[in-house]
Amino acid sequence: MYAKETNKKIKTFNTLPSTYRGKKYYMTGFNLLSDNELADEGFYKVEVPEYDSRVQELKDLKFNKTKGKFVYSLKNKTFPESVSELKSKVKESLKAKMNIDLEPTRNIALEAFETGEELAQDIKDERDAIRKKYNDDVIALNKLTKKLDIVKFI
Repeated sequence: MYAKETNKKIKTFNTLPSTYRGKKYYMTGFNLLSDNELADEGFYKVEVPEYDSRVQELKDLKFNKTKGKFVYSLKNKTFPESVSELKSKVKESLKAKMNIDLEPTRNIALEAFETGEELAQDIKDERDAIRKKYNDDVIALNKLTKKLDIVKFI
């Protein structure tokens, strides 16, 4: 990705245009220029830092003279929900995941229950492990007090 500042506004380009009228007029091949040639026309690479989009957002694209490129800064997101509301949302997601994980053996367990037959031990163990993971996750979630930690839990 490249960016160019014009009239104090920064425009980003996922793909460079093939034609461009700047210091020179490029009828074709502008997108094939070297980084130095692009810099002569004011186009510089954009550095996107690694970030966790669940709790951070890109902010303020600015030119960094030292790096010779445009660089985004990061800002932590704010969440209007209360801690308990966020925990409830995460618990719903955990429960949905548990149900998805239990689904492949659900019919087997139901049939064993309906017919009075013994459910195979490996299936019991698998289903118990899934439920235990859910319960352990809920216990760990309930210990959290910071919104960012709760949002990042899953």
